[in-house]
Amino acid sequence: MLRKVVSKQGKQSAQYPQNVKVLDGIIKFTDNIGELKAKIQRPIEDKIKTVTVSKTPSGKYFASILFEGKGENTTTSEGKIYGIDLGLKHFAVVTDGKKVFLYDNPKHLAKHQKNRKGQQQKFTRKKDDSNSRRKYRKVVAKVYVGVACAWR
Repeated sequence: MLRKVVSKQGKQSAQYPQNVKVLDGIIKFTDNIGELKAKIQRPIEDKIKTVTVSKTPSGKYFASILFEGKGENTTTSEGKIYGIDLGLKHFAVVTDGKKVFLYDNPKHLAKHQKNRKGQQQKFTRKKDDSNSRRKYRKVVAKVYVGVACAWR
């Protein structure tokens, strides 16, 4: 069973509810897709329910794996509690007063937003339905990813 999103320009995804195996760094589909290399973040011990493969507008692929798992009780550890203050003047200050970043707030977001503005202007000047506009759409999507990463 394969379901796709209608718009080609937006985020595309397909769900595979069965016949999927996860091996060492490989997601194996028994359909005609074959095998995909993957970076597995945590071990999958139980039965896999569904795998959703998504393609972002910037051209990257992501696989989201839903599986049955046993709930673990979290334990609290005894010890000193730390707090981090994220600020405008300094990037981060820890509870004991130490600054995490050597310099003042580096303002990565402002740099990326300026780049986004210029790339977006170039994109809007392209002719509608042209090859250069189609290609440039991916460039603008990558810039938006950079802005999102700078924001975090």
